[in-house]
Amino acid sequence: MRILMISPYLPYPPLSGGQRRIYHLLRGLSANHEVSLLTSVDDESKCDLASNLREFCHEVFTAVVPPPTRRPFREHIGGLLSPEPYYRVVMRSFVLKTQLSRLVDGGTYDVVQAEHLAVAHLVVPLRGIRKVIDMHNVESTYYRRLVRHLSPGVGQLLTLSDVIKLPSYERRLLERFDHCLAVSEVDAQQLRTLAPRARVSVIPNGVDSDEFYPSVEGGEPNRLVFTAKLSYLPNIDAMLFFCREVLPLIRKAAPDIRLLIVGEQPPPEVSALKTLSGVEVIGSVPDTRPYLASAAVVVVPVRLGSGTRIKVLEAMAMAKAVVSTSVGAEGLDVRPGEDIEIEDSPAGFAEKVIGLLNNAERRSCMGKRARQAIMQQYTWAGISTRLEDIYQRIRPREEASVGG
Repeated sequence: MRILMISPYLPYPPLSGGQRRIYHLLRGLSANHEVSLLTSVDDESKCDLASNLREFCHEVFTAVVPPPTRRPFREHIGGLLSPEPYYRVVMRSFVLKTQLSRLVDGGTYDVVQAEHLAVAHLVVPLRGIRKVIDMHNVESTYYRRLVRHLSPGVGQLLTLSDVIKLPSYERRLLERFDHCLAVSEVDAQQLRTLAPRARVSVIPNGVDSDEFYPSVEGGEPNRLVFTAKLSYLPNIDAMLFFCREVLPLIRKAAPDIRLLIVGEQPPPEVSALKTLSGVEVIGSVPDTRPYLASAAVVVVPVRLGSGTRIKVLEAMAMAKAVVSTSVGAEGLDVRPGEDIEIEDSPAGFAEKVIGLLNNAERRSCMGKRARQAIMQQYTWAGISTRLEDIYQRIRPREEASVGG
């Protein structure tokens, strides 16, 4: 089968959760199919990075779409007045649309898969070809959670506008795809409610269990680790919340506790956390595994977002005890108190962390059960096979086109 994936960003190097998902789906499918990628890059120099994907992709096509430096005020007003969400208004790309049309007009592909809602409007008008959308999260859920944490201003107003507009926008597009992929049953139910006519299946996030495996050495007894793309707002909020409201409570019971914050592009407010006692902002690293291996407990205090967190799966694959919020573990088939600890309140979260820090045997047992849960249902090899089965079952449906 000939498959074309279209991504709004380059999935290499696979640092963020979204990049990891696209990267591993491409790699897994390429074992049995001819898989190509069309991706947007924000700089000509990143075209060289894209060449790394040719190791397993049949072809890699790049469209250079420079990021806007500063949105003009008229664009903000246009976003508010448009019947489409502001999210959609700022995702227009004539270059990407032209490139996609040229590739598909040749009749080369059996399936075109859109990665994210951001490029859905480019794929919907295609005819005579199976169209699949991979919903990494439910955007309307993400924006609904996000707006409550924004300060008053233009940004909050635009986000509130999208909270109102996104559900109908998602419905219109999703119901015109031949199939829709959700990362969890939680997301799938939300999408079925939003778009009753959409055909939805769960293709979960996963982890390379050969890459992320338990270390023979135990972690440092008083070390906490958080790994994430630090420029992503839910991760920024997670660290500010944890350091301001949870860490002081932990420090009362464990004065020598150390927190390592690991990930690319830490913004100033995250970098400033290094001034707190025992907090280290490591920033971007080529490999997060040594830091995960060093952890006594991995913390995932995420309060915003949608979808599922690959950072949780990676920590579990390395047999680490994880303490997460309910949003951080949302959509994962895990057993609270056995595979993972889940708590939302600052005091409760701190209590769960302290309990694990004080009980090495329980940390070890929880980590082993976490690894078993990963091996049973969250390896990329098995996930790719499930996606192949969906491709085989679907047939293209003819729909009136949606303007791009």
